[in-house]
Amino acid sequence: MDRALHILDADRQPADRARALFTRGLLVGGLDRIDEAAAACAMAADLVARLGDPVMYRLALAAQAGHELTAGRVEQALERVRAAARVETEGPDPRGDLSVAVTHTHILMTTCHSADEVAAAGRPGLEAAHEWGIENHSASALLGNLSEALRHAGRVQEAAQLIDPVTEEPPLPHQWPTYSERGQLDLLRGRCEAATRLLEELSDIFVVDLANRVLCAQDAPTVDLWCGRPWSAYGRLTGLLREVVAVEDPEVDIAGLLVLDARAAADGAALASADPEARTRLLRELEWLLARTSRDPFAASDVYAVRAALRVGWAAELARLAGAPSLEHWAAATVEWEKIDRPHDSAYCRWRGAQAALAAGQASTATKLLRRAERDAREHVPQLEAIRATVGSGLRPQA
Repeated sequence: MDRALHILDADRQPADRARALFTRGLLVGGLDRIDEAAAACAMAADLVARLGDPVMYRLALAAQAGHELTAGRVEQALERVRAAARVETEGPDPRGDLSVAVTHTHILMTTCHSADEVAAAGRPGLEAAHEWGIENHSASALLGNLSEALRHAGRVQEAAQLIDPVTEEPPLPHQWPTYSERGQLDLLRGRCEAATRLLEELSDIFVVDLANRVLCAQDAPTVDLWCGRPWSAYGRLTGLLREVVAVEDPEVDIAGLLVLDARAAADGAALASADPEARTRLLRELEWLLARTSRDPFAASDVYAVRAALRVGWAAELARLAGAPSLEHWAAATVEWEKIDRPHDSAYCRWRGAQAALAAGQASTATKLLRRAERDAREHVPQLEAIRATVGSGLRPQA
């Protein structure tokens, strides 16, 4: 591609040079060279804007929107991707429809807009993929985004209606987004063995860019935790975190991995009835991982709207690991998850809060928390079972 760009002249072959720049942006983006990717994309957009090439211009605008998000400029990202959606082309442009929809849904999901907003942004791309029979990576990514938004909103059955029909055959490499979602949906429906088996298959598929590899790295440990394998989850997470905590790529967000790792350590310590010395050793390892990060992973962010909830969740899991569960921490985390409409996460915090209340002899408070947790955990079978097990251990909420 560099050789092509050396040959292609902006005055004599502007359209070809623009396409080469755009393609180079995709390639270096896949190599996690984000600044280079953004620069190539900007040059391509400038060329095609002057040429009047609406098809290429849509692609360039959508790519620029993604780079604006990475740079923390959320409003500019939304303006660009909405501008891309408004560009009119002479004929059908299904590739552009898909590209715009994938980027638009990604921006809305990352900034924690509602599932309905994500669905509306994705609809044109979904319709184009259906009409033209497109089953490429972009189509898979779009379905994955739509399913994830519904799943986070607690709408598991709706998500499954999108994902189940396209995940019945063994996965191909470009389909990892939909199959990752299938694994999570199987878990939430109580299909522990199926989720475990599928995610093991997916582990053989290499995901190109680091940001997505980090995102996918939460899937198998999440299944491990709800299926009673905390030490497996801890091993996976700690091993990866040792490799990536110091990475300075702005697209790599490890806050979720850290909180999941702290939960795995706390679950493992509780399962093994660990002594204070073992708990202290785990705490030190987690604190060491946090200390090695290149920047504060829990810093407030306009881009990653889950940060506030994860920051409190980290403190809550560490307190649980230390053997001093804090009802106040779990209550604060619940508030943050409710702000972004994540009912299963809210239910988890209320369940843990109820356990902390029970440990402190506050049975009435625990009763209220468990009742609400059970309601929020609808369509999350393992979580419902855990909540009901806590109820059945000696505490029964009144009707």
